[in-house]
Amino acid sequence: RTIKLADTKERATKDLAVKCFGAILSARPGFIEEIGSGRFLDILNNRASQAVALIGTYTLLFGILVTFTAYGAVILLAAPLASILAGLLVTGVVLSLNRYVRMAREISQRLLQARETYSNFITERYRGWRLIKLSNTVAREREAAHDRVSELYRLRVALARIAGVVQLIMTPVMSVL
Repeated sequence: RTIKLADTKERATKDLAVKCFGAILSARPGFIEEIGSGRFLDILNNRASQAVALIGTYTLLFGILVTFTAYGAVILLAAPLASILAGLLVTGVVLSLNRYVRMAREISQRLLQARETYSNFITERYRGWRLIKLSNTVAREREAAHDRVSELYRLRVALARIAGVVQLIMTPVMSVL
């Protein structure tokens, strides 16, 4: 099952990347110039696999929702009062975590933008490597690369920190239930 799932995900990623490639090259020339080579590479190399992973995640969440609903119905029939109290507790905790979800979403958006900027930066620097060497600006370019990588690091750590806080809050609550 794991191999079949991986095969399906990789095939979907490949098909999506090929369709994106064709669609972008079929677009108007101004759009192609506007996205630039870094974003073009990012779309084909990263975004296609991320889109497929997102679909897989939604499918997994749907399966969990169906399972949770089935178990919830059985538990509600077996112990209605305890089930209602547990449901209220979980609802309260989930609502209180809304702030962290919004923060994570904002950081994720900034991380996507930073990745795109970094990808464009790397592509441009690779194309101009001869000029960089001739003008003896390797140290300046290294510093610029360091700044961009540091931003990616900072955003990833912030996202991990939020995930840790959510886990810290949810684990005790779920173990009580």
